[in-house]
Amino acid sequence: CNGLRPHIYDNTAKCYADLMKKCWNLEPYERPTAIEVCDMFAKWQNNEIILSELSESDKTLLNVKNDDTHGFIDSHYKSCFISSNKCQDSEIYELEIPDTIDE
Repeated sequence: CNGLRPHIYDNTAKCYADLMKKCWNLEPYERPTAIEVCDMFAKWQNNEIILSELSESDKTLLNVKNDDTHGFIDSHYKSCFISSNKCQDSEIYELEIPDTIDE
């Protein structure tokens, strides 16, 4: 990513901004592990002050319009069902693979 990082808005909760910065560390061994991140989230869930800070931050950030994501917001993604009938309808062949190959 050549050192490029997304902008952290002023109203982002400090604990979340700090975690993002740790995850962006150029040195992989300095980044938190998945277990450490889960532990942090668990601690946040048990801390009323942090929960309040995150909730307020979410409300404020919902009102932020980011031109960088405008194209993604207008995009329409869809899934399509791929039938598995073709596999069921295919013929079963009995093939023998020899133990030795004659050249």
